[in-house]
Amino acid sequence: MKTNKSIIGFFKSKCIKNEISFLIEKKGIKFINLNNIEDLGYNNEETSLLIIDITSKKEMLKFEKILKKYPHYVIFIIREDNIKTNLLGNLHFIYPPIKPFDFVEQVEKFFNSIVRIRQRKKIGEFILTSSELISERRKEKIRLTTLESKFLNFLYKNKEGFTKKELLEYVWDYNAKVETHTLESLVYRLRRKLESDPNSPKILVQTRNKYILKS
Repeated sequence: MKTNKSIIGFFKSKCIKNEISFLIEKKGIKFINLNNIEDLGYNNEETSLLIIDITSKKEMLKFEKILKKYPHYVIFIIREDNIKTNLLGNLHFIYPPIKPFDFVEQVEKFFNSIVRIRQRKKIGEFILTSSELISERRKEKIRLTTLESKFLNFLYKNKEGFTKKELLEYVWDYNAKVETHTLESLVYRLRRKLESDPNSPKILVQTRNKYILKS
């Protein structure tokens, strides 16, 4: 699987680190080794996953302080039964013995699921697809017209938003017959689908001369 994202690993055993990093990179996933967990703050990679080898409760306390700042998915390799963590979020625990081939298969599945989740277009409580707004909380699917879908997917591309002119050029191919109120009508219809109060929008908003999606 080719991706521009990476896995960061912190291993105590050089032998295990070398074998696992080799197998991960064979999968087409970039592997970055950390010599010190403190270096995590200086890593600018777009990282989906951390693999951290933990040998003591003291180490876990140190990692907790650092990892609170970084909303990554984490796999902990736990070397002692009494090691616990107060960290919340996307954590996965693996206990020795570590079989490199089996371990990397698990890592790849976990990594792929993370990539799929991060590719979702999140708007408020909704996931935006090519034809629907899906609310996982309410177990609801809201159908979108072709025009509504085109508008939202285009607006999603730029967090700084687009002007009316830019939206008219893309969504309606700047048809001279399309008037501003047609755009405003579409925006209101979408607010009725997205917002708890369409008259006081918090998701599809207008700031100065631009429409913006607050995801």
